[in-house]
Amino acid sequence: MTSTTMNFPADADQHLKGNSPNKPVMNTLYENNKKWLFALYLVVPVCVLFVLIDHFLLNGMMQQALPRHPVEWAFWAIFFNFPHIVSSFITLADKEYLGVYKKNITYSLLAITAFMGLIFFTMSLFPGRVAFRIETLFLIFIAIYTMYHVMSQQYGLSLMMMQRPANLNYQFWRWSSVLVATILYIHVFMKGYIYKMTVFTLPLADVLLYIAALLMIVSTIAGMKIGLSSNTKLGRYYVFGNIAMVIACYFCLEMGYSVFVILMPRVIHDITAFMIYSGHDQNRNANGYKNFIYGSLSFLKIPPRFLNPILAIVIAALVDYFAGYRTMGMIIIFCGLFHYYMEGIMWKGNSIHRKSLKFS
Repeated sequence: MTSTTMNFPADADQHLKGNSPNKPVMNTLYENNKKWLFALYLVVPVCVLFVLIDHFLLNGMMQQALPRHPVEWAFWAIFFNFPHIVSSFITLADKEYLGVYKKNITYSLLAITAFMGLIFFTMSLFPGRVAFRIETLFLIFIAIYTMYHVMSQQYGLSLMMMQRPANLNYQFWRWSSVLVATILYIHVFMKGYIYKMTVFTLPLADVLLYIAALLMIVSTIAGMKIGLSSNTKLGRYYVFGNIAMVIACYFCLEMGYSVFVILMPRVIHDITAFMIYSGHDQNRNANGYKNFIYGSLSFLKIPPRFLNPILAIVIAALVDYFAGYRTMGMIIIFCGLFHYYMEGIMWKGNSIHRKSLKFS
């Protein structure tokens, strides 16, 4: 999702009433409830409360049983990260959409293939220290792009909730938060890389945390100013929820519960994405199947808003099962880059995708 607002156009009903040879799914539009989107932030106080209880009352007993990051949980790959990416691909299985996004899809796939091919080819030519540095820079790029994508979705929804346009203060809040999130992400997933490096004899890991702390303070101040300027109460709470998420992630990392650093934003981001894609697909196919995947599965009699996450989870699980560990990693990176790029196109401005979104 991009950082722009997502207003449901006045001509949406006309857009959704196009004639179709397929049997209609339903004749009413589905509205994504903003309060339910905000309710996802309850994962933040739950995780913080867990840390406080375990640290002060249980002497860290639960901490010893937790993995460093949620990827180590068997169920994680089934429900989070890759499935919501697949969900976004399902919504593109639409003749009109493929026509509209044809150039974007073609050029981005070629660019990503060339980019990743160049990275791995260069690493094969220069093994050892040079390959290590190239891999490190590549992973840092992935970390920045991932956090930009995750934070932009949530912060973009903040604008919609507040009913305010983006301004310079908003961009500062967003980007400073992205940098904080990126540093925390690197600490969790790239520990083996940064803990070997120093900056003027100081451990790079410590330097990055000092920078993250400073950025978190200024981003919190900027975010509070934005939240207080909201035109709606819910928008104000949603901004404060994002501020709390960043602070909670930093707190959990410092306390040694790194699993929650990834879990909190991932749960909020992925479930939000599922809700939006499912609602979009329901409305897009409200008066006839435009999506050929839903059309081919019409005999199941399952509305798109339920079928979308089911298909996404099943497809992701099958890919994960048949692909090896390294192959799956490459698949996630490749598909992730394509997903990040297309998200910025699909939900930008008055795109055709946004004509099938409705919020209440």
